[in-house]
Amino acid sequence: MNITEKDLVVEVKEKYRDLVPIFLNARLSDVEKLEVAVEFSDFETVGLIGHSIHGAGGSYGFQFASKLGEELEAAAARENSTEIIAIINSLREYLASVKVTYID
Repeated sequence: MNITEKDLVVEVKEKYRDLVPIFLNARLSDVEKLEVAVEFSDFETVGLIGHSIHGAGGSYGFQFASKLGEELEAAAARENSTEIIAIINSLREYLASVKVTYID
């Protein structure tokens, strides 16, 4: 999935300021878990992590991460390792580049 400049700027409510670093670190941990899971063709774990990213991303305003989570779930259901690896790479790139702006 292609990441646009719009995807890289996320507005998050000020009340979530302390939670955003926790969210982002958890997603980095997810990337590591996903790499292991896909290496062992553990599509169930990939699907569960994708589901978690899908839900959490939307809750905090990280819509692109949420979309990637949804795509992970679908790719896991199809047991498509190639697609999963591409999505993991997109997630890694997104996490390295995303900029957060806090709003009231």
